Amino acid sequence: MIGSCSEYLMVEDNSDDVQIFLHDFKENGIANKFHIAKNVDDAMKFLFMEDGSLRVEPPKVIFLDLYMPKISGLEFLHRIKVDEKTKKIPVVVLEASISPSDVNECQRLGVNDFIAKPLECERLISIIKKFH
Repeated sequence: MIGSCSEYLMVEDNSDDVQIFLHDFKENGIANKFHIAKNVDDAMKFLFMEDGSLRVEPPKVIFLDLYMPKISGLEFLHRIKVDEKTKKIPVVVLEASISPSDVNECQRLGVNDFIAKPLECERLISIIKKFH
C-alpha cells in the first residue's frame, strides 16, 4: 500500500471529479487520508491554523483545480508558493482546458505536474508513487 498515513488535499468544486478521484484511489488499494476543499477558502483553513501557523502535518500533495469560484486556484497557488511554510508542498494541477498563459504561470510558480480531466486512473497512481 502506498503511503498509508499520508494526507492529501484536493481543491476541487466539481463533486463528480472528486468522486472519480476518490474511486480510483480506493480501487487501487491506496488507503490514504484525503481532505476535500470545495473552494480556496476551505483549502486555506485546512492548511493554516487560526494563528497563521502551518498544520503539524501538511499534505503530501495538493491536487488543485485552477478554475474555482470566488478565488481562483491560480490565486491559491500564488499564496502557497510565496509562503515559506507551504512553498515546498508539491502541487498537481487538475485541468480540463488551460490557457498557455496559465500553464506558464503554474510552471513559473513551481507546479509539479498536470493531470487532464476527466481524470485518468493510471496517471493519478503514477503521480502518487512519484511523491513517495
